[in-house]
Amino acid sequence: MNFKDNLKKIRKDNNLSQEELADKLGVSRQAVSKWESGAAYPEMDKVLQICKMFNLNIDDLLNKDIKEVADIKESKNIFNKYIDDFTSYITKTIDVFFSMKLKEKMKCIFEQIVLIGIFLIFFSIIGSVGENLIDHLFSVVPDDLYDILFGLIEGLYIFIAIAISIVLLVQIFKVRYLNYYDVVISSPKEEKEVTIEKEEKKIEKEKIIIRDPEHAGYRFIDGIAKIFILFIKFITIFIIFAFLLSLFAFSIVLILSFLICKSGLTFVGILLGIVSSIIINIIILTILFNFIVNKKQKAKLYGLTFLISVILMGVGVGIFCIGFKEFEFIPFDYSNTQKDEYHFDMENNLYFDRIWTFDFHEENIKDIKIEVTKTKYENIALTKNGNFIDVSIDDLKPNLIMKEVIDDFNNKKIYYGNTKIDVYASHANIEIIKQNSKNKRY
Repeated sequence: MNFKDNLKKIRKDNNLSQEELADKLGVSRQAVSKWESGAAYPEMDKVLQICKMFNLNIDDLLNKDIKEVADIKESKNIFNKYIDDFTSYITKTIDVFFSMKLKEKMKCIFEQIVLIGIFLIFFSIIGSVGENLIDHLFSVVPDDLYDILFGLIEGLYIFIAIAISIVLLVQIFKVRYLNYYDVVISSPKEEKEVTIEKEEKKIEKEKIIIRDPEHAGYRFIDGIAKIFILFIKFITIFIIFAFLLSLFAFSIVLILSFLICKSGLTFVGILLGIVSSIIINIIILTILFNFIVNKKQKAKLYGLTFLISVILMGVGVGIFCIGFKEFEFIPFDYSNTQKDEYHFDMENNLYFDRIWTFDFHEENIKDIKIEVTKTKYENIALTKNGNFIDVSIDDLKPNLIMKEVIDDFNNKKIYYGNTKIDVYASHANIEIIKQNSKNKRY
C-alpha cells in the first residue's frame, strides 16, 4: 500500500471529507483529491503535518500498510493493557489485604477456602457424572483407544475446571473486596458551631475503605462463616468437658499426692507438676469459654501465666528426678510366694485367652499343666470355659494394696514383677494351642 491509499484510509477512518482534511492542512480540496489519486504528492512540510496530526511516522505513511501498522499497535496496546490490568489487580489486592485488620484477613482467607471447597465439590460431582456418561458412550470402544480418549477428556476437563474456578475466584474477590477499595479523606468530627478559622486548621487524614457497609454482597458466605463458627463452638463445648474432667482428675491427684509427702523431693516435684498442670487446665478452659461467649481474651495475661506454669512444671520435673534417684528398685521375690497348679485335658481346638501372659515350656506329657506364681498385688485364677482357658482376676482388696504401695513409696522402695503363668506341654500341643489362640485373636 502506498501514500495515496494510506491517505484515503486515514481520512475515512477519521470521518473526514476531502474538503475538511484540506482545511486542516491549509490546502485546496483539489490538492487532496490529486494526492489520493496519485496525480501529485504533497510537499514535505504537509507530509510532516499529516504525520503529526494522525500520530504516524513518515515511513509508515509513505511505504507501509497503515491498516497493518494500526493492527499491530492495537494488539500491542491490548497486550500492554492486559499486563497493566494484571499488575494493577495484584497491587490492589496486596494493598487491600495488608490494609485489613487480622480478623478481616482471617475472614477473607476463610471465604476463599470455602469457595475453593464449593468449586471442588461441584466439579467433582460433575466429573463423576461425566465419567459414568463416558463409560456408557464409549462402552464399545476398544480398551486401548478408550484409555487414550478418557485421558484426553479428563485432562481437558481438569484444565477447564481449574480455569473456571480461578476466573470465578478472581471475579468474586474483585466484587467482594476490590470494588469497595478506595482512598477517602476523613477529618475529625466537627462540632455544630465552629468558626471558619478553626475549620481551616483541622488536619485531614487519608484512610483506606475496604468494605462499603451499604453493600453486603455474597451474604451466603457470611452465613457459611457463621455456621462454621457455630460448629467450632459446638465442638469446643465437648473439648471444655474433657478439660473439666482433666481438671477434676488433677484435683483428686493433688489431694492424694499428700499421701506420699514422706518421699521428700519426689513429693515436691510431683506437687509442682500437678499444680502447674491445674493452672494450664484453667487457662485453656478460660480461653475456650471466652471464645464461646465472644468475650475478649486477655492474651498477655494468659500467655504470661502459661509461661510461668511451664517453667514451674519444668522445675517440678527436675526436682522429681533428683528425688527419684534415691529410690531403690527391688525385683519381686517369687521363692516364698504361693503357687497354684492346674491340669487340663488337651483338645485339638483348645486355645488360651491373653496368650501373651503365658510362658510355654516343652515337656513330654500328654495333657496340659499350668503353674501360677502369684505376687502379693494380684490374685489370678484360671478357668476353662468350653474350649478356651480364661485368665481371671479374683476379688482383691485394693485398699490394702494401696496402703502397701504408699508405704513402700514413702520408704523410697519400688517392688516390680508380675504374676507368672508357666505352661508345660509337648511341642506339638504347644504349637496347636498357639495357632488356635492366634486364629481366635485375629
